[in-house]
Amino acid sequence: MLMYENRRLATLTNNCSGSLINKRYVHEKFSNTSDFDSDIALVRLQTPVRYTREIGPICVPRDPIPLHKSRLEIAGWGATTHGIFSQVLLRNTVFEYKYNCQNMMPFFRYESQICAVGRNGEDPCKGDSGGPLMITLNIQYQMHVFLAGIISYGSGNCGDNLPGVYTKTGAFFSWISANLKP
Repeated sequence: MLMYENRRLATLTNNCSGSLINKRYVHEKFSNTSDFDSDIALVRLQTPVRYTREIGPICVPRDPIPLHKSRLEIAGWGATTHGIFSQVLLRNTVFEYKYNCQNMMPFFRYESQICAVGRNGEDPCKGDSGGPLMITLNIQYQMHVFLAGIISYGSGNCGDNLPGVYTKTGAFFSWISANLKP
């Protein structure tokens, strides 16, 4: 299970009676500052998860995936535009906004982050951090869902027509592989 944002991991472990998390691996270059560099972590759960319609396996790319003009799907239980946290899993489609984040987001790093926004300005909201940025690819006539990125940060205002920033999982494949060992 991939998840990021050290603050959210702390919230998960502190709010549970008896931790659900066996071990957490926070990227060594991540710091709880506003630049969100290397904003990725792994958690090992105490017990295996049960697959459901909302929870299932996902492929992790070895290298960053070219995303130009591709439909990307995000999912989360974060706040809606009304500021209320959703009780059901919300999904939305976004598209890479490749060059504009470097001008809009002062800490954006193209080599390790993805910039994306919905056609009508939809973006992840508070509480969606750590959620997936997914792309479905046809490989040898079979559809496979890949974790292209992990929701990292945005402007802070839901639906404000500004892009969100995602951690590019392909840029961290070696780190993920090294930390998946039991």
